[in-house]
Amino acid sequence: MMIRRPARAITAGAGLLLAVIVVSTAVQTDQRRSEHAARDAASSSSQSPDGPAGPSTPSPPTSPELDGFFTEPDSAGADDPVDDASSPPDDRGEPFTEPDTNGASGGAASSGAEQANDTSGEPADEADAVTGPASDGRILRFKLSYLKGSPENPNAKNYAQHVEGDRPLLLFLPATGATPGDYQEFLSTAVASGYNVLGLQYWNIGKSVTRTCGADANCYTDVQRNRFDGTRPGKFSRVDAANSILHRFRASIAYLQEHDPKGDWDRFLDDRDPVWSRIVLAGHSQGGGESAFIAHYHRVRGVLMFSSPVETFGDTVASWIGKPGATPLGRMYAFDVQSDMYYDRIVPTWAHLGLGTPDPTQIRKVPTGSHVLISDLDVGTPREAHGRSVSDGGPRGSDGRMRFLATWNWMLAQVRDPDPSAR
Repeated sequence: MMIRRPARAITAGAGLLLAVIVVSTAVQTDQRRSEHAARDAASSSSQSPDGPAGPSTPSPPTSPELDGFFTEPDSAGADDPVDDASSPPDDRGEPFTEPDTNGASGGAASSGAEQANDTSGEPADEADAVTGPASDGRILRFKLSYLKGSPENPNAKNYAQHVEGDRPLLLFLPATGATPGDYQEFLSTAVASGYNVLGLQYWNIGKSVTRTCGADANCYTDVQRNRFDGTRPGKFSRVDAANSILHRFRASIAYLQEHDPKGDWDRFLDDRDPVWSRIVLAGHSQGGGESAFIAHYHRVRGVLMFSSPVETFGDTVASWIGKPGATPLGRMYAFDVQSDMYYDRIVPTWAHLGLGTPDPTQIRKVPTGSHVLISDLDVGTPREAHGRSVSDGGPRGSDGRMRFLATWNWMLAQVRDPDPSAR
């Protein structure tokens, strides 16, 4: 895996050689962008351009390690329908588990949590057979019943799994138009890495935040705050409290504690408040931007941002970024693909957050000590590249394994343990 690293880590002679390699790579990337531009212009898809793209089919790598990564040196919508619900329901939300019909064994599906949470010895679905360290291999997919029957309220299946012991929770927020089920490879990787996971469906329909706000700096703050807690509805986002990320999280934790008590899920809530010190936020595109926003106002254990945040537009920067944040920069990590259609807006956002910008002078194979990582691997058109940094449609090697698996594992490891400075 090729990673850009600080110049001080490499001798001057080697640095010159590696710089030439980077220049060559950049030229190849520009050529790929030009070649793919016509494909993007001609392609049509029902899915938002900000969401995950379909499966990619890159040429198998000549070596499973050479994935073309480089890193930065270490440094410290208007179309949204109105939701008319006047008040949130009880925090338990009366969640229910929708039966999983993807290859479930044994006759007709039963109702409610009974079938999806069966522990009677029936074999699990093939897709559910996750057996990472300290995990019982049991995945729960469930919807929140108080949202059922409201087509304007996104309500795809949430995705959860616990691991044994005092481990953190990875709360994952999908991209615009995507669902937690689009990220099963990453979520199972997190479980194997020692995380409890909750892939949470939230209000991510219609236009993405970046396409809604453009050059309006205050719009980013207003929209992201409204989608997080349901307060201050405005012109571009009118999510009510019951539909907010915060309330969906509370209702999901209540459901999981009831139906999977071995997971001890209620340790992630203190009364009504999330226990942020036990929670690592992660997200893709809009979900990554929302994760960064939440971490700005709450000191979380860590933040992992994929193809995100997209919070700049020319000289405009989201207004919340200009103020000191609650989560230390040392607990924030980001990853993108260089050919991403939003690359030129994501990299400046990293700089404004204080994470630095990619260093074009050095390459190393192992990503250590860096907070922003970028791959120059060809994963398709710029639109496809935006969707393939963390979704199941991302690039795979000849062995079927995700090409970005090592990067995911490294990022997950950086924020898994408690922040020593928070003690």
